[in-house]
Amino acid sequence: WEEYGPDPCSGIPYSLIAFAGVCLGISLCGLAGNGVVMWFLGFHTKQSPFTVYILNLAVADFSLLLLFLLFILAFLSLVAFCASLFP
Repeated sequence: WEEYGPDPCSGIPYSLIAFAGVCLGISLCGLAGNGVVMWFLGFHTKQSPFTVYILNLAVADFSLLLLFLLFILAFLSLVAFCASLFP
């Protein structure tokens, strides 16, 4: 008999948490790399149609990685909050 019902944290496997940590590291490296590309192409090279195209790709990739990073951080904070509530 469980007074409060089943533990909601028991359904989150540790492999998923580890995978989220690996994805967090990869997305941070991608954000840094795309930031360098945007800085270099935006301020240190002559503008041509090709550099503008690559700059647009870097901005789009940076935006997607930032959104991905926010989703991963939300998931990891939910896991940490769940673990602190239900030890």
